[in-house]
Amino acid sequence: MRVILVIEDDLDTNEAIVGVLTAEAYSCLAAFDGEEGLRLLQRHEPAMVLLDLQLPGMSGSEFLVRKSVIPTVAHIPVAVVTGLWKVAMPDNVVAVLRKPFTIDEILDVVWKFAPLPTPKSVESGLHKPENPRQRPT
Repeated sequence: MRVILVIEDDLDTNEAIVGVLTAEAYSCLAAFDGEEGLRLLQRHEPAMVLLDLQLPGMSGSEFLVRKSVIPTVAHIPVAVVTGLWKVAMPDNVVAVLRKPFTIDEILDVVWKFAPLPTPKSVESGLHKPENPRQRPT
C-alpha cells in the first residue's frame, strides 16, 4: 500500500482528499500544519506529499525548503494544493493543483507520481478492476 502525506490546514479539504485517496486503496497521513507535516514526512517517508502553501506556523514554502535539505526525504515528490492563483513552481514541486480542484485532478497527479502496484491477477488479465477510475489508462 502506498502512503500519501496530506498537509492541509482546512479540515474539510484535508478529510476530502484523504477520503478520495483511501477509497482508491492509498494509505494517508494527515497533517494540519508544516511542522507536523515535516515530522510525519521524516518518520514515515511517504510515496508523495500533497501540500497546501498557506499553513499556520511553518508555511508550505518553508516546508519545501526544509524538506529539500533532508537527504532521506528530499526525493519524495510534492504536489502543491493551493487557492493562490499565481504560484512560482519550485524545482522540487511536481504539480500545482488550484482550489477548487476535482477528484480526477487529484487522482491523476497521485497516480502519476505515486502509482499503486498492479496486482498480478490484473497483469495476467484474470481480473478487471470494477471501478474504471481505479487505474489510469
